[in-house]
Amino acid sequence: MNYNILPNNNLKIFWDINNYREIISDLEEKDSEWYHRESNLWDFFENLFSDSELEQIEPVEIAALTASPILGIRDQNDTVIQVWWYPNYAIASPLEDLIKDGFTIFQSGNID
Repeated sequence: MNYNILPNNNLKIFWDINNYREIISDLEEKDSEWYHRESNLWDFFENLFSDSELEQIEPVEIAALTASPILGIRDQNDTVIQVWWYPNYAIASPLEDLIKDGFTIFQSGNID
């Protein structure tokens, strides 16, 4: 997987075309409940995390009152400096977006 920050500061995560077919085939066999388990999302994003500065951010770290998946970037002092969240988490899944559309969007959040 790869990502880029869009002009509106949202985060777009998309497939690395070289692995797309193999991964899609594996994911299409999963049931809907599997896509909504947060632990599966973080396991699935592990390669993205290991190859980038992105990481999982716990809502409590930024005083967020949500159960939404949150991705972020930290500075050299381990301070969260940028976050993105998935606002439709109650009715959709970033993994389902990846299967259906080939990408998912996490909305930019402000750190003040």
